[in-house]
Amino acid sequence: EEVQEPWFLVLHGYDVHRPYQKAGVFAEVFGEGPSAATLRGLSGTDRVYQGRYYPDFSVERITHVTGDPIVDPEGYLRIARWAEGHDGEPVSSEDIAAVGDSYDAAVLAADLQLGRFLEEAGARGQLDRTLVIATADHGEDLHVHGLFNHRALLRDSTTRVPLVLWGEGVEQGVDEGLAAAVDIVPTLLGAAGAVPPAGVAGRDLLSAEPAAVHVFQESVMDELSVRSQTHRLVFRGVPPAFDLLELALAVAPMQAPHFALYDLRSDPDETTDVLAAQLEVAEELRAAMLRWHRGLSRGQPGSVARDPELLQALRARGYW
Repeated sequence: EEVQEPWFLVLHGYDVHRPYQKAGVFAEVFGEGPSAATLRGLSGTDRVYQGRYYPDFSVERITHVTGDPIVDPEGYLRIARWAEGHDGEPVSSEDIAAVGDSYDAAVLAADLQLGRFLEEAGARGQLDRTLVIATADHGEDLHVHGLFNHRALLRDSTTRVPLVLWGEGVEQGVDEGLAAAVDIVPTLLGAAGAVPPAGVAGRDLLSAEPAAVHVFQESVMDELSVRSQTHRLVFRGVPPAFDLLELALAVAPMQAPHFALYDLRSDPDETTDVLAAQLEVAEELRAAMLRWHRGLSRGQPGSVARDPELLQALRARGYW
């Protein structure tokens, strides 16, 4: 039936998420390598480090705010230490490719479900004056850097995700400029003709506002990152909740292991640290990271949902 009132919907799925076993009929559409069943299981990939599988490594879990058990991200540090005293079993390139095939199949399944939703919404006339944004909260590092997960490090494999806009006022094409998840809210508000509240971060991607020069990320582990069009600088070794993180970022020597610099023009997988050869670029990016961190709004009034029902719903889904 025709929609008369403005509407807003968040369609959220876990199709493309470990252990990549939600692909349904597409489970083997990209081929099936000789990967051991243990790698396809819930904790199998958490026991792989630098090309070896450690069957006796204990994958510990912590309790999420929802009450559900989740893998403790500290395990990604523990397995590096574990590997120093244990042999492990070799993981072949075919094994790694098979896990990637399962991931690709999950992407295909998610794409199908999104297409079904949009087709039905269009048939109901609900897309005539509607902006659709498709994106993800993270990617997945499929052993590009020695681990299978999305929480151990900040690289393009985990942070560069699709951001697709479609609908009225969106020009067809690909924008190569930098964008971030914080841009989604001002973009939606702009499309609706609403005025963003004071202090809202990000920019309206459909406006004439110039593209961002940098995007910034914080890890659940011990990394901060700033990415430009050509480089990524990573600061590591200090947890994000550490009170003196900003001071540590400012005074830490510009050298390993505190910092690493990747030149995306020649190294898109971000596997070669070029810090020593490009110190000037690294210092420019550190300055940008400091400006960003100093401008963060922390604990300001209004940052907590005030509607009890909304707050309960957010907590039930683990987002507050």
